[in-house]
Amino acid sequence: MSDRLLAFTSTLLGLAGSLPEDRAGGHLAEQLLRSGTAAYFRHGEAEGSPSAKEFADKFRAALTELRISRRALQLLEKAGLPCDGQAVRTALEEVDILIRIFFSSIRTLENKAAA
Repeated sequence: MSDRLLAFTSTLLGLAGSLPEDRAGGHLAEQLLRSGTAAYFRHGEAEGSPSAKEFADKFRAALTELRISRRALQLLEKAGLPCDGQAVRTALEEVDILIRIFFSSIRTLENKAAA
């Protein structure tokens, strides 16, 4: 999962860098940078968690950031700002996969804790 998340974050960095330097482009670029890198960094924090509860909490935070990234990508696609449309569509597909992976991981942790 770590490699997949790293590749996704790298894609977001490239997309953010390709957006126009006007108010709308700058705002979406900042959001993609903030939420995309936060998800990657939260995942790294989770890897060093001393407890299952803290691990799940960090994964929840990463999941929230991935959902924000998805919203920013959806807005970018709808707004029609000049950028690589195929990269946006690919990023949307990838973020959906990552969201499912994180959600499933959290659910597995919760089920193990409840057992």
